[in-house]
Amino acid sequence: MSAAVVRFKGPEDLPPEVFDRVRLAAVRASGLLDTAPEPVFDDLAGLAVTITGAPMAFVTVVDERRSFWKSVIGLGELPIEERQNAAEASFCHLVVAADGPLIVTDAATDERVRTISSVTEMGIGAWAGYPIHSPDGQVLGTFCVVDSVPRDWTETQIKTLATLARAATGEIALRDALEHTRTQLTSSPA
Repeated sequence: MSAAVVRFKGPEDLPPEVFDRVRLAAVRASGLLDTAPEPVFDDLAGLAVTITGAPMAFVTVVDERRSFWKSVIGLGELPIEERQNAAEASFCHLVVAADGPLIVTDAATDERVRTISSVTEMGIGAWAGYPIHSPDGQVLGTFCVVDSVPRDWTETQIKTLATLARAATGEIALRDALEHTRTQLTSSPA
């Protein structure tokens, strides 16, 4: 009996949607990369942990090289430079590519993710996430929960995650609208 060959996942394996210029411009314009945790995103992620019973939840922003964790619940206090992993090590690039949910009940056996390094490095047993969007509809990243053991996510948990992802998207849209209004007010003649 031969051992299964696990193919290395590197940046060259990322889907082209990750590198889309319009999407990357929206990611940068969001102002969320490399920023401190904020209560609004932490509250949403904390609610996801409470509702699903998963030990970890993330609000991520994905650029062309990494998945930055705007909010991370379940890994303790982390400095900004440690609140991220390589894009190819994250399941988030699959959500960016699909612009839709990714629900994984057993990461070690799921063909879509089993070769992604975070399965072993972060001990991912199960993962469920939805995209978060910019006001113009670009996928910025994900709202996701992670368990260290395989599990079946309930319909209620999945629906709640979708709602929380929309709430995170709504918060981003509110910030964008506020910034747009501020810019108009400061550039308008008195």
